[in-house]
Amino acid sequence: QLCLPWNPTQANIPTRARARSTRDTHALLNMSRLSALVALLAVVATAAPFGVAAAGPPCITADNPLNASLQYFPPSMRITTAGSTPGAATVTVAGDFAVTYHPSFKVVQTICGPHHPSACTGKTYILSICGAAKPTTYPNGTNISASAVHFAVPLTGVAIGTSAPVTFIEMLGLLDSVKVLDPTTVHSPCLQKLEEEALITGQASGSWPHDHATNWTKLLKDHPTVTGVFTDSWSTGASKTPKDIVFDASSDPGAMARAEWIKFMSVFFNAEDKANLYFERELAAYKATAAATATVSAANAAKKTCAWVSLSWDNKYIVGFTKYKTDLCSDAGMTPVTNATLLAANTYSQAYASAAEFHALLKTVDVIIDESYHAAVKDANLTLVMAKLGFNANDTAAAVLKPGALLLRTDLMISDTVTKFYANGSGNVGEASNAMDWYESAIARPALVLIDLAATVWPADVTAPAAGCSQYFRDVLKGEMPIINGKEACAAWTSAANEAKCINNPIKTSDVTPPPPPASGAMSARATAGSSVLLVLASLVAAAVM
Repeated sequence: QLCLPWNPTQANIPTRARARSTRDTHALLNMSRLSALVALLAVVATAAPFGVAAAGPPCITADNPLNASLQYFPPSMRITTAGSTPGAATVTVAGDFAVTYHPSFKVVQTICGPHHPSACTGKTYILSICGAAKPTTYPNGTNISASAVHFAVPLTGVAIGTSAPVTFIEMLGLLDSVKVLDPTTVHSPCLQKLEEEALITGQASGSWPHDHATNWTKLLKDHPTVTGVFTDSWSTGASKTPKDIVFDASSDPGAMARAEWIKFMSVFFNAEDKANLYFERELAAYKATAAATATVSAANAAKKTCAWVSLSWDNKYIVGFTKYKTDLCSDAGMTPVTNATLLAANTYSQAYASAAEFHALLKTVDVIIDESYHAAVKDANLTLVMAKLGFNANDTAAAVLKPGALLLRTDLMISDTVTKFYANGSGNVGEASNAMDWYESAIARPALVLIDLAATVWPADVTAPAAGCSQYFRDVLKGEMPIINGKEACAAWTSAANEAKCINNPIKTSDVTPPPPPASGAMSARATAGSSVLLVLASLVAAAVM
């Protein structure tokens, strides 16, 4: 049985997860071997390259003047990615963004590739060591463009008006940097707690049904401690000031590619060491889970099929096959429903001409994942879900779906609607909605998403994530309803993270080595060797599940 650490005595264990955890099934994996290798991977990761504390080099002051001969961001303090040389001066991540390291500043350039939003425009951010004057030229004498946006790093205060950046900040251990957020978009129980206890400022940022965007912009424009505002290419939660940072992780097509945006986030906090370590662990965990689930699937006589479906805003029935969705289906041991002709034309969804045609497809699918929008997601029961998919009130699942089919939704965990912002009378309390964790932590934690999907599809063979960890999929046909998490859940989530129960967990300062003093020179042999050991151990983790 593919197991996660589990404490059945812990409070607030979801019924679904508790039921799964008590199944007495045949063990498919040698878990002692796998656990030992995962633990060894974590231990070696703490001594891996890029081991620098998030604070990075000390700020420039009168007593610590800028020294042009020093490398303030040496090779051991840089992001790395597949195919790049560890410590390289320029690193491009999956065609999404590039980071170039100069002696006292970094240059971050966003790349608008074919999968990016149509609203994407390339940005250049100049990240200077705190306290230093804004550079006007590159080391070769070329002028820095006047359109480049300058930041002093590490950022010490940020604002979040959209859900995608939240978990990346949590995984880097940087919650204390959040000073302002839109509480209507956040699921994180601990951020809810901070906002409700007025430890951070809550302010709605949307413009519908009431205009809060004006107050959001006004608050952030001259905010004394907010130096960065995370938004996206659609300007969600943007401050419309030079503080805005475009963060397009949710637009990246691949499951692991979306998680790799933690490296983009990290460069603004001098936390590249944490980001490299987090992604290495996430990738190893994802591969190990996929390998284990492949073993489960291979033992099944018939290959299961998997389809992501929805009713669109313009009332069309859609089957989606964006890469991260097909990745999750395939890596959970299923065959995703796609359209080869449309994929060849770089089109990642198919609209069906009629409900009848759409229903004929659903009749053939083993695992249906419904993403249709429900205004009151907490009330989306079987009747409402079936109606949204075009079925009549007298249609039973047994009659219209494949025998044994699963009808899943990704809204198992949602926030409550309690916020300090609304309690203060700053907005119409009726605007508050239940934010879905799917749009938040699922982006940064594909390994956790994968094991939760696998546990839902293969419940006799795969154990669901532990209490205090995110879970995403609910079985609508079994009557499962969304679980509402408020600030009270913060303690359980913090405990699970501290006890490393959630496959991959927030990177602690103690996980990484202290930063070296500013210096010049190549990456040490120790750093290069450490990277090789990590790769070998990741291979062993995957091999342990075969």
